[in-house]
Amino acid sequence: DALVFPSRSGLQVGAAGNTATAATIAAIACKVWQSHEKVEDSGPLGCLLIECSEGRLAVKSVASFLVACCADTAVPFGALKKKVENLHASLQWPLQHIGQQ
Repeated sequence: DALVFPSRSGLQVGAAGNTATAATIAAIACKVWQSHEKVEDSGPLGCLLIECSEGRLAVKSVASFLVACCADTAVPFGALKKKVENLHASLQWPLQHIGQQ
């Protein structure tokens, strides 16, 4: 599953896969990302990897959006990270130009 949502609101822009849980996933990822940004001297966050009982999540920033990929716990974090990095590369140009016209 993949999601795209604004980094400030957590409201999803688009989702592929199980959209029933997309809003919850977006809200969690957005809150964790924002919490990291609030920490003084935390440095930039390249890729956020989260593991929970329901599965795994990889999150990466693209312009003012966050891109997330979800998988079950059988998927290695390395594969999930590579998937979110490829999605980041594919969406970087279009997401940077949203709202500039």
